[in-house]
Amino acid sequence: MVCSSFLVENPYDYPVKNVSVDQVILAIQEEIDCRGNLPPQTPIRRPSPNDIALNAFLNPGNITVQFNYYVGMIDIMIEDDNSNVVYLSTADSNNGQVIISTSNFSTGNYTITFSNSDGDMSGDFQL
Repeated sequence: MVCSSFLVENPYDYPVKNVSVDQVILAIQEEIDCRGNLPPQTPIRRPSPNDIALNAFLNPGNITVQFNYYVGMIDIMIEDDNSNVVYLSTADSNNGQVIISTSNFSTGNYTITFSNSDGDMSGDFQL
């Protein structure tokens, strides 16, 4: 893994240290509060009761979905405020992560839904 750093411009009187790109990415991403239930499919590891199937993060230009355990094939749908489907895809949670581009989405409110035959999770976000 290559890690790069850069110096942050400092208009204040206190010192600023070098900041890694990973730290900046973590600072600008926003977690989408997804609720619901997607039970594991033949889990590689048995999730604890507090584990959730996935975390979705809103980043500039995309949504990153991180699967925390195997839930099989997942349908991913994003709808706008008017219930128009603006994104529809199927992903294999065994891949661990999915990145969904939002660069062509208009400004507004959206709902993302993850579903399979055993359950679903959904969350709202704003661009």
